[in-house]
Formats: sequence, structure tokens, C-alpha cells
Amino acid sequence: IGIALTYKWNPHISFGVAVKREDIMNGYALRGQYRLNDKRCSPIGALDIGLTSLNEDGKKDNSIYASPSLGLSIRAGESYFDIKAGYKIGSKLQGVDIYNINGLFIGLSWTHTTKLLQRKNHN
Repeated sequence: IGIALTYKWNPHISFGVAVKREDIMNGYALRGQYRLNDKRCSPIGALDIGLTSLNEDGKKDNSIYASPSLGLSIRAGESYFDIKAGYKIGSKLQGVDIYNINGLFIGLSWTHTTKLLQRKNHN
């Protein structure tokens, strides 16, 4: 479960910040997304670079990670429904042992755009 606040730079590029909450992990990321075209259905590519905070058995630890993904975006008016598949790359350090938090993921998201702070033209 997560929430992102992004800025739509033009019909293809958006970027912003995301916050995620999972069982024992919290994540914070900078997000960039590229939408191939402005048609109703479009391939997308995204990259999250962030920090995961893990709280396991009272022990806290952090990990820097990157999550590249590819998917499909479907526009419905001012909203977008995205489905993405990707891979999370990162590790966390605890003492001298290294624990991996790498893995495949599938994400489903809904985005709504507003006219707030919208640029007048996208040239």
C-alpha cells in the first residue's frame, strides 16, 4: 500500500515522491515515469530510487534501493490506471551480515491529475 505525489511535466514524463507501507517495512522513494505516447493505452517505464526502513524483531535497519519497472497505462479522462512489473534491487546491512531485499514485484495503481500548477503549454 502506498501513495505518491507526482508532477506531470508533459504528456510523457512525470516525477515525484512515493511513500509505501508494508508489513514490517516502510519505503520512501523518488519516482520517475515515462509514458510512451498520449493515447488511451500506452506502454510505460518507471524507476523508483529510495530508502526502505525495516523493523524486524525490534531491530531497525535501512536499505537504499532501485526499482525499475515496465507496464501498461490506460487513460480514462483525467485518471490513469497503471499495471507494472519490475524488480527491486537493494540490500540491507545488519552488523557484518548482508540481507537481500531483492525481488520481483507487480504493481497496480490509479492516478488522478488536476489542473493545479499545470503548465500552460507542453512545447
